[in-house]
Amino acid sequence: MLFWTYILSIVYSFVATIRIPTICLWVLVVLALGNSLMKTDQGWGMYHYYIGSKYFAEVGYFDLYECTVADATPRRDLRTYDYRIDSPDCQSVFSYPRYINFRRDIASSGFYEQALIDKGYNGTPVRTAIFGGLANLRFITLDNAHIIDIIALVSALFFCVYHIGWRKSAYIALFVLMYNGTTHRLWGHYAQWVRLSLALAGVVLLEQKKTDTHETVGALLIGISTTLAIFPAFLMLRYLSAKNIILFFVAVMTFYSIGMANGRQFDGYIEFVDNMSIHSSYIRSEGCCNIGLAHTITSTQYPDDSYRQCFSQWSDECALSYDRSQNLALWLLMLPLILLTPLGAMYGLLTLSTYYYLILAVIAIWYNERWIRLLILTNAMLSILTIFMPPELFGFHNWIYFIYFLALGVHQFHVNQTVETFVSLAKQRLYSKTSERYVSHRV
Repeated sequence: MLFWTYILSIVYSFVATIRIPTICLWVLVVLALGNSLMKTDQGWGMYHYYIGSKYFAEVGYFDLYECTVADATPRRDLRTYDYRIDSPDCQSVFSYPRYINFRRDIASSGFYEQALIDKGYNGTPVRTAIFGGLANLRFITLDNAHIIDIIALVSALFFCVYHIGWRKSAYIALFVLMYNGTTHRLWGHYAQWVRLSLALAGVVLLEQKKTDTHETVGALLIGISTTLAIFPAFLMLRYLSAKNIILFFVAVMTFYSIGMANGRQFDGYIEFVDNMSIHSSYIRSEGCCNIGLAHTITSTQYPDDSYRQCFSQWSDECALSYDRSQNLALWLLMLPLILLTPLGAMYGLLTLSTYYYLILAVIAIWYNERWIRLLILTNAMLSILTIFMPPELFGFHNWIYFIYFLALGVHQFHVNQTVETFVSLAKQRLYSKTSERYVSHRV
C-alpha cells in the first residue's frame, strides 16, 4: 500500500499540470458560496472558545465541562478523557456574580449536551489572555464575538489582493470558503481565524521581500500567529535565515509574556502543556476529524468503525486510546514525507483537527496556481465522497492528503523532471534498438 502511495504521489504531481476548465472553477465558486452560507455550528464554537477563554481563571483547561453541568450529566473528564456521570461541585471556584454570568452565558451560547463529549477548550494561554481579556472587559459579547473572524479574514483577503494581486487572492478565498474541513464551522467562532489571517499576511510579506521592513513584519506576524495556535511555526521552515528566526522568536517570547495574563499566570502554561499531552495522545472516534501521519497510520490499523462508534457511547468500557505505535520500518518508509515541505512536516509531526488545515491556503502563495486548483478540486471530491463513503472509510481523507503532500515534495525536488528524463532515455534506447533491428533486417 505504501509503495502505491508513493507512485500515486508522482502521478498526482503530473495531474497538477493539467489545465482545469474555467467552467469547473465557476461550479466550485457556487459550491463555495453554498458552503459558506451553510448554517454554522455556533454553539460548539462559542461554548468552547468564548466561554472557555472568558472564564479560564475559574475553569482552566480541565473543568469547563465539570462546571457546565449542574447535576449528574454524562460528560468527558478532561483530565483523563474517560467518561463520568456524577454531580459536580464547581460553584465554589466562582464568585457569586461570576457564576451567575457563567450560567447566563452558557444558556445564551447555543450550548448543547453533545459538546460535553468533545475535548474541551484548547486555546493557547496567549489566545486566552487576549481574547478572554476582551470578553471580560465586555468589548466582545456573545452577540458580536463572531465578527472578529469576519474582520480578520476580510482584512487578510484585501491585504493579499494589494500585495499579490486578485488572481491568487481569489484562489485563497475560494479555498477558504469551500474547504471541506470547515463545513458547518467556517463562521460562528470566536477569534478562530485570526491566526490564519496573521499567517497569510506574514507569508505574503516574506514572499514579497520588497524591503527589509516586509521581511521583518512578515516574520513577526508568523511568530504572533504561532503563539495563538503553535502549528504556524512550521511555515518558518521556508524562511530559515538568521534574521527571520531571531525576529520570529522575538515575537513568540513577547507574546508569551503577554500570555501570563491568562488568569492563571504561569500555571496556565503548565496546564496547557498537560492538556496538549493528553489531547494529542487520544484519537478515538475521530476517523473523520483529524489529519496527520500518526492518525493516518492508526486509521489503517483500525479500519473498522469501532473506535469512532466508541466516541458516541457513554461507556467506560471504550478504549481510552488507540495504539499509535507501529513497526519501525513503516515509519522509516514514510519519513521522507517529513523532509519534503513545511506543510508536509506539519502533517508528518502533528495530528490536527481538519479545520486547522485551512492553513493550506498558503499554497496559493507558495506554488504555481495549478497546485491550489488541484487542492480545491481535491476538497470538492472529498466533500462528495464524505456523503457516500461507508463509515469504515472515513479515514480515507488522510491518505488523500498524504498523497498531496508527497506530490508537493515531488514537485519541489523536481522528481517529475527525473521521471521525464528516465522515460525519455528509455524511449531513445527503445528507438535505437528498433532501428538497429530494422537495418539488420534490411541487410
